[in-house]
Amino acid sequence: MRFDSITSVKIVDIELDEKNYRFGMATSQQDCINKIYNHSPENFKNIMEDIAENDLGEHLLVYKNEKKLTILDGNRRASILKILNNPELAPNESVKNLAKQLRQNAKCDLNFVGAFVSEDLEAISKTVYERHAATGGVGRIKWSAYANARFRYDIQQHGDSNWIAIALLLHFQNTNNKYNDFISDSHFSFETFTRVIRSAYQLGYIDHSIFDVSTSTLLPNTPAYKLALSFVETLLELLKNREISLSREGNYASAKNIELFLKQYFSIVTTIKPPTLKNTRKKKEPLPIISDQPPQISPPNNSIPAESLKKSVDELQGELLLANNQLQTVKLNKPKFDKKILKNDSLTLAINSLEIPKFNVLYKSLLTIDPTEHPLLTIVGIWSLLDSLARLDSSYSKDFAGYFKGKLQNYSFDNAEDSKSDKEILDWLSKEGNFTKHSNNYATFNGLEIAQKFNRIQSIIGFVVSEHILKALKQKSGQ
Repeated sequence: MRFDSITSVKIVDIELDEKNYRFGMATSQQDCINKIYNHSPENFKNIMEDIAENDLGEHLLVYKNEKKLTILDGNRRASILKILNNPELAPNESVKNLAKQLRQNAKCDLNFVGAFVSEDLEAISKTVYERHAATGGVGRIKWSAYANARFRYDIQQHGDSNWIAIALLLHFQNTNNKYNDFISDSHFSFETFTRVIRSAYQLGYIDHSIFDVSTSTLLPNTPAYKLALSFVETLLELLKNREISLSREGNYASAKNIELFLKQYFSIVTTIKPPTLKNTRKKKEPLPIISDQPPQISPPNNSIPAESLKKSVDELQGELLLANNQLQTVKLNKPKFDKKILKNDSLTLAINSLEIPKFNVLYKSLLTIDPTEHPLLTIVGIWSLLDSLARLDSSYSKDFAGYFKGKLQNYSFDNAEDSKSDKEILDWLSKEGNFTKHSNNYATFNGLEIAQKFNRIQSIIGFVVSEHILKALKQKSGQ
């Protein structure tokens, strides 16, 4: 365990991270609270009620730098604690009144909070990385592609050639905050931004001399650097106006369209071919290559019989072949698969906000059941949960996959490929669950696949419930 003990700290003494990866850069502590709230107002209120009723849950991660205590993980929960501690910090009157109401019977401590406090920034960053930016299924709360790339760049874990895009964007944000709200908005596509920057670098619209590829850094204070930042500003304005995007309905950001887009809006600044961008992670040392040829043996000593020498050479050859096999037989890492359905915070809060016991019981059953032992019950249970949730919205017809896919226009996918694959998973769950329910000759027996796929789209379901289904129910009831 990286952190040995939990420290009780005053809520007023801890500071929110004004450079928060998930919610965007802020200019003050109050601006932090406002940005966090505006990211998802409904979820913010739901979490506020949950904390007041059930306490904080997972402990905050706090970095201690001299006397300053900065929250590096748990900023949304901490901002809620600060509002419960002092309702005057609320972003609006509605939240302020809710905080005053919750304070009366709050079960959480309104003055102190438990946190892992450390001066070891590397240890804290590693934990944050595992929770949010890791690619092996460790992260529980999905970050946007921009937040993920920014964090990886900061801790030098980006490991790909696209670092020039996030480096340029961060340098621009440090000199110009005009587009910070747009960059942190769900409509900003970092994938599109990266594609354009990569093409601009290759085609000479950005001077490659500003990049130090050996250290993955930018070289500021040069005319080429200023031109590059100007390029970024124009590009952000064009992206804001959706002049190019990942939408198939508009000017799709294919390689050909990006080239035409660059010709239309920008000028080439250099005709010198740029160096190839390489991955920035350290490469593993290659295994030593051992020749299949027998070793060179020095001329025999007259004192050693020839028969003994022949035997020695045979033994050496055998040992060499054995060593060769041992060194070159590299074991393939066994992939890690989810062996059960994992509790997802976003979906849990969304289901709680519905206040319909059926969904709490059904979701809890899915969290309890062993998919490998009961794959049929698992897939049918998932199908029932998704179908029942969709039916809460009067706009639902008969296909829950189509319903959920139609509500994801503002969902922040990391890239177009994730959007495509996650929507495919919804189709798969609909088809497999339906066939398993109704067909005598069809069943889904791979419980690991069922769990893996459902875990991947739980945040999507939570988003649709919070942003669409809950609102539809409130409109129906006239609230």
